[in-house]
Amino acid sequence: LSLSGGGDRCHDCPCRKESQVSSGRRDYYVPSSGDVSFFFPGIVYIRYAGVAHIFAVSGLHIGFLATLLIFIFKKFKINPLVKTILITFILLFYSGICGFSASSLRATIMTSVMLFARLKGSRYDSLSAVSLAGILILLFSPVQLFCVGFELSFMVVIGIIVLATPISIALIIS
Repeated sequence: LSLSGGGDRCHDCPCRKESQVSSGRRDYYVPSSGDVSFFFPGIVYIRYAGVAHIFAVSGLHIGFLATLLIFIFKKFKINPLVKTILITFILLFYSGICGFSASSLRATIMTSVMLFARLKGSRYDSLSAVSLAGILILLFSPVQLFCVGFELSFMVVIGIIVLATPISIALIIS
């Protein structure tokens, strides 16, 4: 990470540049890319301080929204398939509002897989769900493979999935 702005991988990421609208108007670029420095020049200092992740939409936010929607839709007498499809579309819409970040898309796809597995009565496999999310995201935007947000989001979730059980067993034994 370069403080001079020369080799900053977050700002030079091709996935950030592909979302810029060719009209040249800066106000179209802001909502689609998450670049708010036009409105708040001090955001650069927040990024350099390493606390910008506090403002990022993550899988936790998608999980909160999905839980809220499941709770709300339980009150209505709607076909379970229709509920699942509605929740999936609402999560996709929310992910779109957030700029279709890698973490929000990953969480949306994984949550949708979980909802459809539960609807079908199948067992949910989180490793298969994260794999499907990665494949789908890379099918629509292969350049995401070179974006730090994509890499970190998937590596952290895969690490949690793979290491959670062994670590918890080791802690219980000791």
